[in-house]
Amino acid sequence: MKPKIVIFDLDGTLIDCTDRYYQTYRDVLHQYRLKAPKKEELIKLRRLTGMSTREILSSYLIPRDLKKRDELVPEIAEKRIVMFEDWTYLKLDNTFPGVEETLEKLLGMDIALMLVTARRNRGNLIRQLEEKDLEKYFGKILCRNEFRERSYTILPVL
Repeated sequence: MKPKIVIFDLDGTLIDCTDRYYQTYRDVLHQYRLKAPKKEELIKLRRLTGMSTREILSSYLIPRDLKKRDELVPEIAEKRIVMFEDWTYLKLDNTFPGVEETLEKLLGMDIALMLVTARRNRGNLIRQLEEKDLEKYFGKILCRNEFRERSYTILPVL
């Protein structure tokens, strides 16, 4: 049976955000005069553990003996999350090879496409999709804020 709709995530699924991921950690840690790990180490850590930004900072990147550490972890985590959606860093992303062809093929099979993302900044989300020429493929685009603000569920969309 052919699906009626396919729901995609954006970061790490359609778009390679590895450079943005690393650069935001490096830059936010630099602001606090903390040392960032090598890119390969940070990417490996994220993939192996699946930890959140706060967990990675707390467990691996912020020294345990640092004064006011308990206050700094959430502060640095929030700054990094905001940076992650800043246009300066979004420009580092690339569409994975074959994404547009795959989306075209699905649309050609009369399958509706939906994008659901944990991103908060809808304006920069749409701007990036337009820049990458991906917006045209999706009948519905939902970001994190829309789920929280409207108690949105996917079922009515289906």
